[in-house]
Amino acid sequence: MTTYVETFDFLEFTLICARTRKNNRFTVWCKTIAKRLRARIKAVRKEIK
Repeated sequence: MTTYVETFDFLEFTLICARTRKNNRFTVWCKTIAKRLRARIKAVRKEIK
């Protein structure tokens, strides 16, 4: 588990900067931007139909 410090969007990803609880090391997690992912899935579904 981590304590969240800051999140920001860059390109197609949400980067999460945090420090770990166990040894207080700095880490960066990378997730896709949910808003853009939903929009892209919606567009693909529309294209398929």
